[in-house]
Amino acid sequence: MTEGILLREIQSDFWLKQYSVIILDEVHEWSLCTDILIGMLSRAIPFCQLVLMSATLQVEDFVKLFPVPPPVIDVSSRQFKVSTKHSVLKEN
Repeated sequence: MTEGILLREIQSDFWLKQYSVIILDEVHEWSLCTDILIGMLSRAIPFCQLVLMSATLQVEDFVKLFPVPPPVIDVSSRQFKVSTKHSVLKEN
């Protein structure tokens, strides 16, 4: 579900007790909904597991947002060089 839909779910069930795990991916794509949602979810951690995923997030700054610092799992990966190539169409 989207962040907006999850925020609506919180309106009817603040602790989200019907969920055992909530996964938010691409949390580095910060928005107002993300900010509000993470603030609210940080209070629901005793009732459900919260998994935040991002390829480019500054973890040290992000962990400070939680009242109790959450565990962090760092999965290392390889980065591949990206090259950009342009093709030019020639007119006859």
